[in-house]
Amino acid sequence: MSDYLEVAHSPAPWIFAFAVMLVICVQAVIFFRLARDNAKQGYATNREMMTAMRVGGISAIGPSIAVAIVALSLIPVFGTPVVLMRIGMIGSVPYELAAANAASETLGVPLGGEGFDGVAFATVFFIMALGAGVWMLQVILATSSMGKITERVSRWKPWATTALTGGALLGAFGYLTVNQAAGGMNSIIVLLSSAAFMALQLWISERWKIAWLKEWALGFAMLFALLVAGIITN
Repeated sequence: MSDYLEVAHSPAPWIFAFAVMLVICVQAVIFFRLARDNAKQGYATNREMMTAMRVGGISAIGPSIAVAIVALSLIPVFGTPVVLMRIGMIGSVPYELAAANAASETLGVPLGGEGFDGVAFATVFFIMALGAGVWMLQVILATSSMGKITERVSRWKPWATTALTGGALLGAFGYLTVNQAAGGMNSIIVLLSSAAFMALQLWISERWKIAWLKEWALGFAMLFALLVAGIITN
């Protein structure tokens, strides 16, 4: 099975890709209904809910562009359906690339190079899916328990839930920030310049009462970071 791309573009992978897309669309509808129900219970107003959804959609523009660029470069290696499933919809680009390289190196063949046949392709795809499957399993097993813990904590100390959520967000973003800064001087320059641009946008929004800029600020900062990265690496 030397020409593995014929298998990669066969009907079966396309069927699986569309099935995954369907599941994600159903999940989006379910989460939207849950958010709407919570808003009705007094957790948030409809205006706040729609604002949060709009900000989330705008903030996804920057990461989506980066993912699209990587996806286009990987289509000749893995084929469109696999890239659509793994990177385009559910996968993390750094994880997918690391898993694919680790699997191909274990087999002793370069990723997409000479000797990368159907067996190597199937092995790499399985390793990529296996790692993401563990993440999904963790979410299924932990979500219910975390919900009960959050409810108990909020009854014990109402402010504790906010502090816990804020601490988790700070920890997650702090980890991502440090991880990116570890990439070298170019990464630090991109990080600092995008942070400064974000702060500038927030200052402008507060100074001249431009409410919509707060919603677009994160997306603009991501695009600005991509621009700075392109300038300093070329």
